[in-house]
Amino acid sequence: MDEYYLFLDESVTHNGAFLDQVFCVAGVVLKKEDYENSLIPLMNDLKNSIWSDLPNPTDLVLHEKKK
Repeated sequence: MDEYYLFLDESVTHNGAFLDQVFCVAGVVLKKEDYENSLIPLMNDLKNSIWSDLPNPTDLVLHEKKK
């Protein structure tokens, strides 16, 4: 049987007038084999390209939180 990863994230924002909060939950399901053999190497290539001046760019965790 194939194994899969489920990645979920949530966010909250306000409407244009800042009166009502808007919540969102989004996710993606990836086959474990595709994640490990395709996505991770592609993300590591991107990290190495962007942060080549850092000693270990592949150790960076990509996540952003805006206030």
